[in-house]
Amino acid sequence: MGHNIKTFSSFYYYLTRYIWNGKATNFFKYIYRFSFLFFIAVYFILVRVTFSQCTQESLSNQKRTALVLGEQDYQFASHLTNPLHDALDISTSLKKLGFEVYTYYNVDLRTMNTVIDSWFSKISNYDVALFYYSGHGAEVEGENYIFPIDSNPFAPSDLKYVAYPVNKILDRMDEIKIETNLMILDACRNNPFTRKWNRDFVIPKGLVPMTAKGAFIGFAASPGKTASDGSGRNGTYTEAILNNIIIPNLTIDQIFTRVNADVRLKSNNTQIPFKNSSLSKDFCFSISEENKSMDTKQDEEFASNINSILDKVKFGSSINDIIAYEYGDRYINNISYENLSKAEECSNQVIKYYWRYIEQSKMGPDILTFLESKGLKDKVSKDSYIIYFLKENKLIRTSLRIFSTDAKFNSKFVAALGQNIKKYPLRYKTFVGGCYYISGASFSDINTEIIMCNPLGYDVCIRDWWHK
Repeated sequence: MGHNIKTFSSFYYYLTRYIWNGKATNFFKYIYRFSFLFFIAVYFILVRVTFSQCTQESLSNQKRTALVLGEQDYQFASHLTNPLHDALDISTSLKKLGFEVYTYYNVDLRTMNTVIDSWFSKISNYDVALFYYSGHGAEVEGENYIFPIDSNPFAPSDLKYVAYPVNKILDRMDEIKIETNLMILDACRNNPFTRKWNRDFVIPKGLVPMTAKGAFIGFAASPGKTASDGSGRNGTYTEAILNNIIIPNLTIDQIFTRVNADVRLKSNNTQIPFKNSSLSKDFCFSISEENKSMDTKQDEEFASNINSILDKVKFGSSINDIIAYEYGDRYINNISYENLSKAEECSNQVIKYYWRYIEQSKMGPDILTFLESKGLKDKVSKDSYIIYFLKENKLIRTSLRIFSTDAKFNSKFVAALGQNIKKYPLRYKTFVGGCYYISGASFSDINTEIIMCNPLGYDVCIRDWWHK
């Protein structure tokens, strides 16, 4: 799109030189005067499109994760009204928007440290990381803190031992180098512990601005100001987020501009949210159906068809669950995880597998019915099979490996799944609804392999092996 702006500007420049150098007739000069407004209009349309870079293609392949904390029932401070509802409702919305969400309520300092450490240990392979907090928070001596429910500081110097510094979260996000970091703090309430402190200490209100460090930060109130806990189910700020985060085709800056307007209106301008961003590109939570490309719609059809085939055994199932599904409970103790074979393609880690021929598998009838509906059943060899991959006795990947009797089977089968084979003629990957869906010929003797895996199933093995 930037090329379009440059081309259009160059054209208009040379047109101007041609006209005003006396080479054009009076008629063209007359038309030119009125064309200036047209030029301005087109230029800004192109600029608007150029700087709104959210596309469904980029969203569909994003891996998103969020840590959500709601602190409400404080042991040594006033209880709050909304944080548990805030955390629950934000988590629900984020899950619908494709986030893998970790939600915790009323945690003490030890637990807060543990869950934050645990989250950071998992997020290096994600594209988007969002941290949300609702609860008491305050600024002391230029440092912002969030308070777990067991906080009880008797002096400002105690905060480093009984509260969690927000900048620590930003620093860790920056160190991991995730593509898009987001932080939302509904924590600008009055510091509830100051009544115990020395009266000579100047008590600040709210939070202070923080350097974004490649992130987007949303505050419930302007620096040095406090936020309302809200009179309804949610806090005023979180309520506005919930109402706007679901609107498709908006960048995060546009969303939080709307949030600002909603909060100011509802609070009669007594609460004004604040945002700070140093994101290098636009981020959108969702794209509307009418804005989806044909490729994206094929992605979703592809994912839906694979899901209907391979989702009979859920991710996280043990080998006992798989055996119970395939054979029935009477065979549940016949096969153990320890006795399974190790997958050769995952040589750098322990991934074990169990397989069954399609005609023997309980999934077989559904697979064959689907193939028959596409006119492909008679082209599938009886050597084709289902294979389950497990890590630490939890299912992370299911593969359908097909041998065929037709040299053109691969393209026909992929087309039947709804895949855009013109764009991806050999191997294909999409990320829809929290799962990776991959297809292609993985071995020389297999015509087609269809893989469905969760993020762990992709990261632990396929990322290296599949792209060799």
